[in-house]
Amino acid sequence: MKNIRIRHAQGSSTIELPSTKPTYGDVATLIEFNIPSLKASLQLWKVGYPPRPLTSSLEEGKKRILALDHFPITEKDMNMIHVSLVKEEQDATVDFFIGNNDDLNKTDKMNNDEEVTSIQNNKEIEPPKINPEGLLIRRIMKDDGACLFNSIGYTLFSKSRTKSTKLRQLVAHEITSKPSVYTEAFLGSSPCNYINFVTSPTGWGGQIELVIFSCIFEIEIVALDVVRDVFDVYGSSSSYKRRIFVIYDGIHYDALAFTYDKGLPEEMDMTIFSSNDDVAFQRAVTLCSMLHKERAYTDTSNFTLRCVDCKIGLVGAGEAQCHAKETGHSNFEEYR
Repeated sequence: MKNIRIRHAQGSSTIELPSTKPTYGDVATLIEFNIPSLKASLQLWKVGYPPRPLTSSLEEGKKRILALDHFPITEKDMNMIHVSLVKEEQDATVDFFIGNNDDLNKTDKMNNDEEVTSIQNNKEIEPPKINPEGLLIRRIMKDDGACLFNSIGYTLFSKSRTKSTKLRQLVAHEITSKPSVYTEAFLGSSPCNYINFVTSPTGWGGQIELVIFSCIFEIEIVALDVVRDVFDVYGSSSSYKRRIFVIYDGIHYDALAFTYDKGLPEEMDMTIFSSNDDVAFQRAVTLCSMLHKERAYTDTSNFTLRCVDCKIGLVGAGEAQCHAKETGHSNFEEYR
């Protein structure tokens, strides 16, 4: 008989599984039986490190009858599952999990989104080149796990910092609709697992999302890396006429924008540039190099962390990930 170990607000518990092949509903009910505050119908499971949501807004009836081994959960994950109560409004924003036809139909609305269509329709309009007298500046995004999505939203959706949910669903739709392109080898995990992570409110974005956004919006995305003082241009081989800039400091993305004066309101920022604007491009590269020289970045391979749960010191993201898998601890803080 197999056991699973769960972490919850009251501490940790071991749940004994039945000898028969248990379903998600069976295990959720057992969890509620052992910890009555964790109502089966409202449970949110997270596995791995960083903890990623295992369940989504799949209809409760469908979710409960699936065998536990149908879900993307490994033997190691069984050693520590984080269980909490999901907020109904948060759960409703996630449309994807297993990727069946019913869930795929829910994403058809993304094809008819007016904001997205408007951006796509402007793909042939080349923006004017910037005035050399102006400034290229960094627009700061919240450090909430959605910084890349909000940076893309800021540059493309009229300086909005509230488009992360829409952009996450666009990524999920693109992955779901092109299974031959976005394979497990490309994503680094199963498409179901990846979609589950990227549509969670705190799932971060990176190179894969930059590839997808460049493709969806038919625009070059220049991603400047302050840590290495280098840049990558996504969509560079596609002859796109437009370009946006994002900048990465090792753990966080921000948007770059052009303005004539730092005192002007953000609404007056220019965030979409001509892909032939060498002045804007050089300004961005120079800004990245300046921040690198000032060491305005976090080196995740060497930064020092402390586990909040057991106070042990760790070096780098690799040690933190191993510690999390071994102990189930997931709360870390940086210290110097």
